Amino acid sequence: MKPVSPQLLDVSGRICVTPPYFALTDLRQTAPGEVSAGIPVETDPGRQATGISLFEAARHLSNLGLAAASTINRGSGRHYYLANTGDCHWLAPALRPGALPAKTFQGHAQATFTDSRHATARTQLTDSAGTTLARLTVAYDVLSDRLFTHFFGQPSACTPRLHNPYSQSFPLDDIAFHRSGASAKISVTPELCAGHFDGYPALPASATAAAMTTLIDHLVARENPSARWRPAAFHFEAAELAWAGTTMTVTVTPTARAHTSCTMNCTAQINDKVVTATNVDIEVHGC
Repeated sequence: MKPVSPQLLDVSGRICVTPPYFALTDLRQTAPGEVSAGIPVETDPGRQATGISLFEAARHLSNLGLAAASTINRGSGRHYYLANTGDCHWLAPALRPGALPAKTFQGHAQATFTDSRHATARTQLTDSAGTTLARLTVAYDVLSDRLFTHFFGQPSACTPRLHNPYSQSFPLDDIAFHRSGASAKISVTPELCAGHFDGYPALPASATAAAMTTLIDHLVARENPSARWRPAAFHFEAAELAWAGTTMTVTVTPTARAHTSCTMNCTAQINDKVVTATNVDIEVHGC
């Protein structure tokens, strides 16, 4: 007998994110706490020498991890999975200039709960041949619908989804360069938070990190207009939600510089409070 393929999985009633933020395709459960899905490419990677940008991959893999966790969550109804830390190792080599990137990617995730309020997912990104391109581990704070409402109040009216903000480069305002690096501002609007979360518009941590990589692009281009970069690893910590209606300041500071590599220390702040902090190790090509 032929093995039975895993059935399509519908987690829409059990998770906090919706389209367009949640954009996985062909989501399937392969075992309790384990899922796989197609990973779409919606955003141009910019100066990244990759087939899919670092934080677009992180966005999809983080969503895949919470989908995996939802299959073993003993609580009923919808839960909010708030990513608080993540570590990624990028294994794919840099694409050569002019090389055509892969058109399809696959994601795999395995999730576990340490207790009812905390989950961890180990995920990987592969190409169509099954080669592992990146590994990401994400930790989540898990809140039931009731608890989330208790902490953050009743939901507001949902913003109409007129477009997909995750399919274009992140809009940065007031970009400034200085001795230690670069900074920019982001006006957080409900439209930028589409699908995260309905009734509680908050900028996803992966979108904040994508803004950081856009600022990295500007820094790399300032030193060499033809240069491209490849991520090697990153660590992120999300301490607060960036609610719609706020203005966030993003800074990028290069450290541990070598001829073709460095670490980009990135922070996103609202007033004096750090919302997200990310360290990205990069290799610069075309120097």
